[in-house]
Amino acid sequence: MSIELVNVSKAFGETQVLRGLSERFAQGESVCVMGRSGLGKTTLARIVMGLEKPDAGAVRGAKGKRFAAAFQEDRLVERLSAQDPELTRQQEDVLAELLPAPIIGAMREALPLLGCRLRGFDCPDAVLTAPETRSSSPVRIVRGENRQSEIAGLYPCGEGAGYAGGIMSAAVDGIRAAFRIMEEYKPE
Repeated sequence: MSIELVNVSKAFGETQVLRGLSERFAQGESVCVMGRSGLGKTTLARIVMGLEKPDAGAVRGAKGKRFAAAFQEDRLVERLSAQDPELTRQQEDVLAELLPAPIIGAMREALPLLGCRLRGFDCPDAVLTAPETRSSSPVRIVRGENRQSEIAGLYPCGEGAGYAGGIMSAAVDGIRAAFRIMEEYKPE
């Protein structure tokens, strides 16, 4: 069953965050919500999950569904706060201290693309601790859409197979492979 927003509005004091938003999200559909800080992305997620009530409008189809989210907390760089309107500029300043300009530019370009493929990767509510690269494995074992190689029953995954660049991405790739295996071999 889909989740539907019907004329959803939400304001915080004088600041109107959502105004008459109507949208339908089909079950199983991947959705990428992007925008600068303060546009209402987190508020939208909180309303859909039932953690926040809209001032007007309705959410249909969300009741009884399970949701998981990791909202922003202060981590690693203690002088930054999610409530700080200067957050984006401060993040830029911190990055400029740590990385060369071409790397920052590449990350700025790549993160929204990764966010569309890996839900939440580029979300401002997520914490980016470090980029991972696929440099530790000089080869990649080819696998199909079903995550299986040409050898039946072999599901290459993680860093050594060339599908991850570190602990976190290897873990995620391994979990996805495990889900695929469970789906493949589940009892009828």
